[in-house]
Amino acid sequence: MGLLERFRKFIESIRQEDNLAIFYHAKCTDGLCSCIITSKSITKLTGLKPKFHIQNQHEINEDTLIFIKSNKIKKVIFVDLCPEGDIVNFKKLESYSEILIIDHHKFKNNLDSKNTILVHAEFLNNKIDSVRYPASKLCYDLFSNLVDISELDLLAAIGLIGDRGYNTWKDFVDSVADKYKFNIEGDILTSIFGKASSLISTTSKFEEASILIFDVVYNSKNINGIINNKELQMYEIKVRKEISYWVDRADDAEICENLVIFEIKPKLKINSPLSTILSFEKFGGKTLVIIADYGNDILTISAREQSMKIKMNELLQEAVNGLDGAKSGGHIPAAGGTIRKQDKNKFKKQLIAAYNKLNK
Repeated sequence: MGLLERFRKFIESIRQEDNLAIFYHAKCTDGLCSCIITSKSITKLTGLKPKFHIQNQHEINEDTLIFIKSNKIKKVIFVDLCPEGDIVNFKKLESYSEILIIDHHKFKNNLDSKNTILVHAEFLNNKIDSVRYPASKLCYDLFSNLVDISELDLLAAIGLIGDRGYNTWKDFVDSVADKYKFNIEGDILTSIFGKASSLISTTSKFEEASILIFDVVYNSKNINGIINNKELQMYEIKVRKEISYWVDRADDAEICENLVIFEIKPKLKINSPLSTILSFEKFGGKTLVIIADYGNDILTISAREQSMKIKMNELLQEAVNGLDGAKSGGHIPAAGGTIRKQDKNKFKKQLIAAYNKLNK
């Protein structure tokens, strides 16, 4: 049976008693949009609304297993993430639930099996680097083969812009803009799509706003319901103020030729948008790695390289190699990870060595 046929059968076999849960990439515009596209498509196809929509960070831990078993979740869908962080726990989940994974991140382990369907971007279109096939567009394309979801094209456009996918999917985004009579000339990030994407991204940085942002996007009848939401605008103001504070201090970063290491101690989780902004506006042509200290025992890493001469996912993979409890993942131009605070100096040493190796 082909991959798309297995995907179709999984979706069409969903029943109320499955207590379907959709796990989506946390704090990510593409993750949220792909989750809502998936959820609404399933409702349109089956008449059932998924019971749970849960943020996740590429890993099944013991708490996740307990939650799934206690709620008798028999079908699980992961969108914009591949839960390969803990293979042992994933296998435990696989023995209890049927699993569907829809993702575009580079993966180390092919999790496809009898009980798991892995629908990966590179399996569907090998002419496009999977990094450039955001999950929101991937989900939109997959479900469009099963049911008319043309009303969800806005979410696909917003999500892929949030994952820097406009250049690859320009024709699609432009057609959506024409459909709704939006003028998106100029910088796509300042367009109505870019504004909606930014609001979702900034609000997602706040743990207490996770339900709010999901509900606003899920229930909005049009894009104005997102960009004109006062609560989202309030969160964006807070994030932009924190980002500006650290942008002004970017000259404090360590410069190792074309490798920039910037250590920060922010009040809000702004390492990802800050790294993106600085990689474009301050450190163009360089590799930027931000090490964020949020006041606990774990440091959060964000790496950016807009020229894509060096693959950030490979850079961080080598930089965290051998560090206890360290994790990394992501794409060529943008990747992230976590390390123990006590391993910071070793990480920096390995980072510089990995950069020199990959920059030959």
